[in-house]
Amino acid sequence: MGSRRKKYTSEFKKEAVKLVTEQGYPISEMARNLGIKANMLGCWKNWILGEAEGSSGNGNAKPLQSERMAVLSKRSCLTSTCLLFC
Repeated sequence: MGSRRKKYTSEFKKEAVKLVTEQGYPISEMARNLGIKANMLGCWKNWILGEAEGSSGNGNAKPLQSERMAVLSKRSCLTSTCLLFC
């Protein structure tokens, strides 16, 4: 049987990204310390920062635009992961 993918809570993801953005740790170092792949942490960072950027706009941000950015970020992460394993 194949191995199951490990799922991380959104709280874990947010805290990991917070360490990178607020504490200034390099993504590669933090990912190594957390036992995850650096590209995964980078995807989380893009997703969370994109989410925050869409919600903290000046009121002109369209809800679909932030959703689009989240989808594009996830797609980019999936594409890069697929390139690694395919």
